[in-house]
Amino acid sequence: MISALFLFLQSEAHAEAGLAQALYDEGDWRGARTEAQRAQLADPEDSVARMIHALAVLRLDSKHAPAAEEAYRLVEESEDGQVRARTAYEFGRIRWESGDPASAYDLLRKAFGYSKDYELFLKTAYSLDILLARHPEFAQKGDPAHAQIRTVRPLITRAVRQDAEPPSRARASWLAAPARGTVRFYQSQIGPAIGQRCSMHPSCSAYCMEATRTYGLVGIPMTADRLVRETDHVNYRINPVIRNGQEKYYDPVSDHTGWFRRYRR
Repeated sequence: MISALFLFLQSEAHAEAGLAQALYDEGDWRGARTEAQRAQLADPEDSVARMIHALAVLRLDSKHAPAAEEAYRLVEESEDGQVRARTAYEFGRIRWESGDPASAYDLLRKAFGYSKDYELFLKTAYSLDILLARHPEFAQKGDPAHAQIRTVRPLITRAVRQDAEPPSRARASWLAAPARGTVRFYQSQIGPAIGQRCSMHPSCSAYCMEATRTYGLVGIPMTADRLVRETDHVNYRINPVIRNGQEKYYDPVSDHTGWFRRYRR
């Protein structure tokens, strides 16, 4: 009976860690932090939960010292190579956004060396390529990684470039808060129950979060337009990409902002 209870708690912890990771990937930092905390209560040694909790906290406050210490600890000491690589990559992006390109380069360089995941490897290579172009002083003579990055360039797809650009610092309009709250409820309460059914990348909920965060209320009709487009993308297999072993259809917010650029001129 004790063994059965232990296995149940372990399965619950893994489920919560998986939800925390999904919420983090969707950009719901607060939701990811909460679910990661729940997973850690069930299993304090769950390295994925520890990673997501530290990264989510840093997304909310890039100067949070305990979370930064935990992230560095995972990068240097985790026995899970993919946790080390993912933490180094995400932490590097956070440092990049917060205006510390030197630390970002160091962390991304480690992620480049650790990663065994093809997609993460490409995103890290692209990020490093951008940083070296902007800060050539980081290049160390004879570093074999620089030659590898040049070799990888032809493999960088539009989807990889979209994902690996430095995160936007745009602040969401409070007017669109109800829409974002609805999306967060769906992500945390409904999505886990029905599974990942969206055929698009990013998912429609992630698309809504980004659109409302960047464009405020205008993000709501942009999301409605995305939902209408989804059928055509699936039927005509427009911009197919492989995400986590599944075929999705790539349709980022940035592909539908020409009206905004024209307006700003």
